[in-house]
Amino acid sequence: MLPSLRAMKMLRCGALLSLPNYMLLGRRRCLSTQDLENLSIAELRQLASQRQISLADCFEKRELVQKLKQDLSSSERTDMGARSRFASKSVAELRVLIHEAGLSSQDLLEKKDLLERAQEAERLLSERNSTHSNNEQKASEDAKASLPWDARRYQELEVVLFARGGCPHCVSAFTLLNSRVKDYELQDVEWSKEAVQEFQRLGGKGVPFFYSRKTGKSASGWKPGAEDLQWLIHRLE
Repeated sequence: MLPSLRAMKMLRCGALLSLPNYMLLGRRRCLSTQDLENLSIAELRQLASQRQISLADCFEKRELVQKLKQDLSSSERTDMGARSRFASKSVAELRVLIHEAGLSSQDLLEKKDLLERAQEAERLLSERNSTHSNNEQKASEDAKASLPWDARRYQELEVVLFARGGCPHCVSAFTLLNSRVKDYELQDVEWSKEAVQEFQRLGGKGVPFFYSRKTGKSASGWKPGAEDLQWLIHRLE
């Protein structure tokens, strides 16, 4: 026999009453200082652990209470801002956001329930975007780490190459850089007036001309038959 609605409510209430004080308080958005002071130091630390709050700088109970109060107040302001932002959205827009995060909205009948689920969806999407950005950064770092040492050093020195297409030594420089560095900055002094002005400002006389934004040093010319950039790196460091 299925339990009645009243029985289910009583079961839920009984489950909540069996929870430790810090877990009950953790479910509430706004707590008074008195609420927190009624907890033991162990319960305060457990609540802080649940909310991922560092207590490294807290040595007394009043410091624990103050740290938790600040965090809970901040969380409430964030939630109020989110509710205000979502309140102007239609039910259809809220459902789109919820589904975009991979959550279900089929069990939600009232708009207040949709608003709460939308806040959860926004947090999930924010975490995914953060993870995606971290993955992209790691991929970029891995790609850089796979380059030869001279190519990595070339990029670290933030080298700008001033060149022109009709110059045979410039063509040799393009060929080697394309095979080792792949991603490098090139200024064409044949077609760009701005490149010519910058080239002259840096003291360039002939091409190819290399300038390190990192060290402020420059080098002109090319080493015939060069198979790596070691000779150039030494001149720019």
